Amino acid sequence: MVQQDEDVLVLNATAVAPTRNTVLTIWPADWPGTTRPTTSNLNPVAGQTVSAAVLAELGPNKRFNVHNNAGTTDVVIDVVGRFYWP
Repeated sequence: MVQQDEDVLVLNATAVAPTRNTVLTIWPADWPGTTRPTTSNLNPVAGQTVSAAVLAELGPNKRFNVHNNAGTTDVVIDVVGRFYWP
């Protein structure tokens, strides 16, 4: 849930040629007590290049985390928009 005075980025996240079936998760960085969510934003299979639109809430230092669950993959993040709740 987005709180007051928070930023959210609209991203196009792309996994390029993962070596194993995997999931990518994007979540806010630097929030005290915040852990990686159990849901994923992208579910590519080995060798597949796939993208998805993601709303990424930013942490207090205006950063977000990206976690790749298995193998290796290149990740391309395109920022296509931003929301701010004053």
